[in-house]
Amino acid sequence: FYYLGSGFLLGLGGYLGGMPGKVNFLSVVTLLGLQGGTSYFFAGRSLDKPSSQLLGNKNWIDLTSSELQSVIDDLQKQYEVYENQDNPPSGYVINFFKKGNIFSLTPMGKRNRGERLSGTPQGHPVRCALCQLDSVRISSQHRLVKSLSNRPLLIDYPPTVSWFQMSPENQEALLRDAQKVYAELKSILNDEAIYLELHCGSSGGQTQWHTHLRFERERGSWRNVNWIDPLKHTH
Repeated sequence: FYYLGSGFLLGLGGYLGGMPGKVNFLSVVTLLGLQGGTSYFFAGRSLDKPSSQLLGNKNWIDLTSSELQSVIDDLQKQYEVYENQDNPPSGYVINFFKKGNIFSLTPMGKRNRGERLSGTPQGHPVRCALCQLDSVRISSQHRLVKSLSNRPLLIDYPPTVSWFQMSPENQEALLRDAQKVYAELKSILNDEAIYLELHCGSSGGQTQWHTHLRFERERGSWRNVNWIDPLKHTH
């Protein structure tokens, strides 16, 4: 009742105050549960800044399959809240494990309900730039490619166009293989923290129509970091 009452008051304030992000007033308060009994809510028009549970002292590399699936389920619930709006976002940016947060989902732009995310083709293009890049096979489902900016990108096979076209099982497999890659990159970067990022739809920054999970450094850039040769020796 505490969360419900607080959420209603904040939601009413957001609705009357005209905060960004159109939300039907009937769904002003959305209560979601996180593993371990931690609850959080979206109130009023504050959907643009979703909350997330903190990892605490646990490194995301150590999350179990069931914990990863819980992350995926919670992300999907937030996505569905946005998608149920009259004019859902035309793109999204997803961050996993950035600065101790499990995930964030940032909506970008607007589209008509029923339309695909902005710029998104019906299927994976026959000529895909990512499929031609220097790469390392991580598993039967995924390859790690070296982007033009030297950033590691984990791509899937058979290829999908974006995260939201993947099945929950394949989403979990992608994150599990990302854990394996992170374990190897950590030694190259002297245990520097790394987080994951996905761009979905052109308004969300997606330019290549093949799902690609970006490995981002908390500090510095990937320029002049030789990460691909050590991984080729171990795969």
